[in-house]
Amino acid sequence: SSGINAEYGGTKYVQVNADGLVSNKVAVSYKTCVITGVSAPPTNGGTITITGQDLYGPLSSIIINLYSDDDRRRQITPCENVTMIVPHSKLTCFAPPGEGSGLTVQIQMDSVTSNPATMAYQPPSVLGVTEAPAKGGLITVYGQNFGNNPDKIVVTMVPSD
Repeated sequence: SSGINAEYGGTKYVQVNADGLVSNKVAVSYKTCVITGVSAPPTNGGTITITGQDLYGPLSSIIINLYSDDDRRRQITPCENVTMIVPHSKLTCFAPPGEGSGLTVQIQMDSVTSNPATMAYQPPSVLGVTEAPAKGGLITVYGQNFGNNPDKIVVTMVPSD
């Protein structure tokens, strides 16, 4: 058993030197980082926490990509300001404004790419509503996480539970 330096991805080689006699080289692969969880940011953008395993590498080499579709062809934007919170298992970054669910998150460290993980922005939350006129008319709904596209917002009256 022998310790090796912390690294990420790719293949390295092990060779043993026993009193001047040198063995053959054998390939050793480092584990690829695995995302196990992603927190939900507010729709106006904010910090997300990514948990996982083998999240290792110089911060300058870690790129966190957010995609709006499962086949990862439409990138929203990279998640900015990557910070390692717990070495190898928890990091944070700043997600851009957005809305919806079913978004894909992946970590890229040089040529190594993690598994795709699913992320959703926080759901809408109604904090208050103005009184409705008896004859009908407009009301104002106050809250947060309504999203950034007014064309996607639908307000409906529903019966009480």
